[in-house]
Amino acid sequence: MLRTTLALLLFTAVLSAQAQTPAASSPAIPKDPEAVLAAAAPFYNYDTPPMQPWHLKATYQLYDMLGKPAEKGTWEYWYASSNNYRETWTRDGGEQSDWFTADGAVHQSESGAPLHFFERKIPDFLLHPLDGVPQHQTDSVKFELKFVPPEKPQIVCVITNQQRPTGQEPPAPPANLARSYCFDLPTSALLTTYSGNYLTQYNHILRTQDHYLPKHMEVTIGKQQHFSLDIEEVNDISATDPALIPPAGTTLSETTVDAVKTVRGKIAMGKIAKKVPPIYPEVDKLAHIQGVVTLIGTVGKDGRISNLEVLTAPSITLGEAALDAVKRWEYRPYMLNGKPVEVQTTINVIFTLGR
Repeated sequence: MLRTTLALLLFTAVLSAQAQTPAASSPAIPKDPEAVLAAAAPFYNYDTPPMQPWHLKATYQLYDMLGKPAEKGTWEYWYASSNNYRETWTRDGGEQSDWFTADGAVHQSESGAPLHFFERKIPDFLLHPLDGVPQHQTDSVKFELKFVPPEKPQIVCVITNQQRPTGQEPPAPPANLARSYCFDLPTSALLTTYSGNYLTQYNHILRTQDHYLPKHMEVTIGKQQHFSLDIEEVNDISATDPALIPPAGTTLSETTVDAVKTVRGKIAMGKIAKKVPPIYPEVDKLAHIQGVVTLIGTVGKDGRISNLEVLTAPSITLGEAALDAVKRWEYRPYMLNGKPVEVQTTINVIFTLGR
């Protein structure tokens, strides 16, 4: 709990700056973490009717491992129903579109370089930020409330502490998986999420069809910015908008709309079937550089890993060494209803100098 409390103190200033102008009377102070989550949930459930057809366009900025601006892109989303929508990513040298049709099929079209991790995460960040959050306390999941500022709260943070099952990979970070979800008290709008050293901030909240969207959002890991996004427009469309119809030449995916919904937002800690140890770079040994390299990748139906990226690393060379090793790892596939499906996984590679 000390780690989580210190983390909350670190971004109290950020939360205070995000708090909306207080109402004439102070908001009621909640005492039940489950009630806080339940109050916010309807504003982030875009799969529930009666959402009317709509369209969103956003621009985003990717950053390299050193926190410097890298590629830019555009993400667009067309929605007719929870089973009929489209997503398109466009950036220099690449484009990808996914059409989810009413019959449950998924059609795809892509060209150029594959999407990066944070590009694939945009739908989760904007439309499903509370997916996967435990709604109730259990023997393995405990809740705690924190208020900002403590004396006259305008923001409430729900801290979830979930114990990782024994034997689950990776061995680091520690087994206590504390996550914080902070909401504006008067409106129940999500302002930040925090896990480990991974901070997502939602600013300038918009309200459309009784749902919330951030006009601006950004992700920092440690002290470095990794991703930012700005919503440019939100407008109504027709349920028969031509953009929702897959054109000729698209590829019919093996996955389905239901499968996508089930694994959406989940980052599984997969079990490794084959593990290749990394080679410790001599330059880092000589400089006494050690620590944890965190990577993200996609475990395929065959257990092989793809779309592998380094999120954080003590040095570029340690990141490259971890990347070279993990590329050759193999996993037991993630199973859904007895069938293997693709899912994202995090990998922590630990480099420790001998004593």
